[in-house]
Amino acid sequence: NPTNENGFNELDRWALSELNVLVSKVTVFLDKWQINNAANTIQDFCDRLSNWYVRRSRRRFWKSDEDPTKMAAYSTLYECLNKLTIILAPFAPFITEEIYKNLNQGKTDTSESVHLTDWPKVNKKLINSSLSNRTELAITLSSLGRSARSAANIKIRQPLSELLVELKTPEENKLLPFIEDQLMEELNIKKISYVDSNEKDFFNYVIKPNLPKLGPKYGTEIGRIKTLIENSNPNDLASMIKKGSSVKLDDFMLKPDELIVENFAKEELFVSTDGIYTVALNTKLNADLISEGLARDIIHTVQNLRKNSGLNISDRILLWIHTDDETSKLCEKHFSYISSETLAVDINNDQSKENTNSTTLNFNNREISVYLKKSS
Repeated sequence: NPTNENGFNELDRWALSELNVLVSKVTVFLDKWQINNAANTIQDFCDRLSNWYVRRSRRRFWKSDEDPTKMAAYSTLYECLNKLTIILAPFAPFITEEIYKNLNQGKTDTSESVHLTDWPKVNKKLINSSLSNRTELAITLSSLGRSARSAANIKIRQPLSELLVELKTPEENKLLPFIEDQLMEELNIKKISYVDSNEKDFFNYVIKPNLPKLGPKYGTEIGRIKTLIENSNPNDLASMIKKGSSVKLDDFMLKPDELIVENFAKEELFVSTDGIYTVALNTKLNADLISEGLARDIIHTVQNLRKNSGLNISDRILLWIHTDDETSKLCEKHFSYISSETLAVDINNDQSKENTNSTTLNFNNREISVYLKKSS
């Protein structure tokens, strides 16, 4: 029973819902001998399971063995992998046999072979269409947000102040509050704001005539149409075109596909769109955002140094961070956060003379030396 009381969360319920949708779809496809459709559906599920469920559950996997949320995550992942292996067995009989035996090693209530196992049954009680829809929306917006970050050349460890989101329907606007936390965590954003499609918060627009369509229709009148377009408010024209409305310019009635809309993100905004959804990142950084980005960079560096030093994931460490005075003050604001993330029992900002492992990082052209050793 995947309830909060048993340690399960919305992410677990989404994975189990998608699993049962998968079983239902693949069963229908295979009954109809639609092999390619079945294989594509399985591939899509594997992608979602790996890149959304497993990645977003990593912190739970790292918790102590007694933690109920860790056990719930393990239970959910086992259920997904076990049924996925059974579903994949007709496609890849040998590797699924090996995976099935590894998954069920030591179990007495399972079949000897994946090929002797009953085909999974759909548990319709676990299918939640609303949960699937809002999670799919979160995945899509997160992907667009990462594209905007990439365009701005700002790494995910640097927090940003705001993500502006334009959705396509009023129903989706109602879903946004349910996925805000996921988007803020995924994109390292402090605030999510909804932007109505009628507002002009994302872009400055340039409207141009679609010459292959207008040329044959209006011939020498194209010059006058260009002048009328240039003298019109481009934001108003863009709004009408996006709605699919025709545009009246003097005595010309132009169809939406007879005009080309080019958009340019406003200053300090980086925009990404898939033609349906649009997001914009506010990339303006203040001192607090910069200092938090520095802390996250240090944490990333320390975690890599821990790994390269051969430390166990649970080992406590002594940590030294050496840099200039200004950067040291930025670091000190987040010593508690750095300590909790890296298991540092003590942080010293003097240059270490101990027998330590060390590395350096460059943050905004500031060199920072990091030293650590296992705490005794």
